[in-house]
Amino acid sequence: MPPTIFDSAFAADVDGYPGVTELPESAICPGSRSVTMLVGMTVIQKPEYRRFPADPHNHKPNSRYSLVLDPVRPDGRYVKDLVVNFEHLASDEVIPVHAHTNEEVLIIDEGEAEAFYDGEWRPVRPGSVILVPPGVAHGFRNRSGSGVRLHAVFAGHVVGTRLLERSPAPGTEDDPLPPPYIIDFRNPDGLP
Repeated sequence: MPPTIFDSAFAADVDGYPGVTELPESAICPGSRSVTMLVGMTVIQKPEYRRFPADPHNHKPNSRYSLVLDPVRPDGRYVKDLVVNFEHLASDEVIPVHAHTNEEVLIIDEGEAEAFYDGEWRPVRPGSVILVPPGVAHGFRNRSGSGVRLHAVFAGHVVGTRLLERSPAPGTEDDPLPPPYIIDFRNPDGLP
């Protein structure tokens, strides 16, 4: 049988199982405490949550987030263009309505919130999955009285964002919307 495109993808193995050769944990994965790197796979045991940076347009002082990216490997065998953002959205806080240049999948893990899609606010509950094409306005608000856990998966590590609303920090309520911006999640200087 002639070789296929899959032959090189499954070249490394241990005891006949492809993709389970352990690698040294020399790479740093932002947003994690425990990283196990295997040939072809990275397992993040516990994402580390941090406060959102001060932002006059996206004020979430009580919410937390954790970005997860596959560490770059010299052999090129890593997930290059997926970013997972885990978020704890505190009660009475908002992810302002915005749009991205990339596709995004949003999943509600715990709690009840309202999501802005199709031009209006609608309730979402645990297990809700929202598929967002590039350029489509979306956002979340938590009016439940308790926290909401959600995560987003971005198709690409370079993401353009345009805010359509603000969640203003105190004293900045009259500020205009910021211009669109780009974040490269693989560039530590570009991380929030």
